[in-house]
Amino acid sequence: MVKNESKTPIIHRFLGDMYTYLGKIEAAKIQYSQALVLAKSKDNIEEIAASQTGLASVAVINQ
Repeated sequence: MVKNESKTPIIHRFLGDMYTYLGKIEAAKIQYSQALVLAKSKDNIEEIAASQTGLASVAVINQ
C-alpha cells in the first residue's frame, strides 16, 4: 500500500512502529512524518497524536 502512495496515515504510522521495532530509526522517522502530514490534512486528531508520539520515541532513541 505504501508503494502505491497510500493516503492513509494509519498505514504510515504502523510502518513507523515496525521500523522502530526493527531498529531502523531513520526509516521510522520518515514514516511517522508522512503519517503526521496525512493526519493533519484530514484533521484526524487521534492519528496526529499517535504520529507525534512516534516521532517523540524516535527523538528519544536518537539522543
